[in-house]
Amino acid sequence: PRLDYDGDCPSLLLEPQRTNAVSQSEYLNAIWGTTSVSVTSNAALSPQGVQNAAKLIEEDALSFHFISFGATINAEPTTFSFYAKAAERTSVSAFLSQSGNVGAIFDLSAETATASGTGNTASIESVGNDWYRCIVTNDGSADLNNSVRIGIQNGALNSYQGDGTSGVYIWGAQLEINASYATSYIPTYGTSVTRNGD
Repeated sequence: PRLDYDGDCPSLLLEPQRTNAVSQSEYLNAIWGTTSVSVTSNAALSPQGVQNAAKLIEEDALSFHFISFGATINAEPTTFSFYAKAAERTSVSAFLSQSGNVGAIFDLSAETATASGTGNTASIESVGNDWYRCIVTNDGSADLNNSVRIGIQNGALNSYQGDGTSGVYIWGAQLEINASYATSYIPTYGTSVTRNGD
């Protein structure tokens, strides 16, 4: 169990057993693939106040600009989340399918989340110090192609001309399979991690 606070009164939050299928949730230079983007490790303080947040920097190219992680995703509800903080770019994207480039766009300045594609919903939550938890859930009705991606964004789920220097800060990626909502963050350091239910 974990404690949450409602005013001055602590309350107990119960969570189900969940697995973070992302085997490197913080070190995004490791098992993550890159497309037209570079990753700088330890570029900023994370939401936990540790100097281990990465910065994704777009290449000078007309392209999609993203990192990607492969996992076995079946036809069941799937929730993907990560923490983002604006740098030169103020929006990020989460791709849940390579077919049609669908998922969600998160505007970190307007604090909005816009989902696209069959069965996708999205939300954004401020966690302090200009960090936001970005969450997208698919209800299991679409083929997710066993891949999730985090993209630097320039307004839409499409390619754009990068400038070679602009980017956004990312930390704490989490993929929860057979999950219709996000639970609290489960850190991983080389293998998937399961948190027991409360």
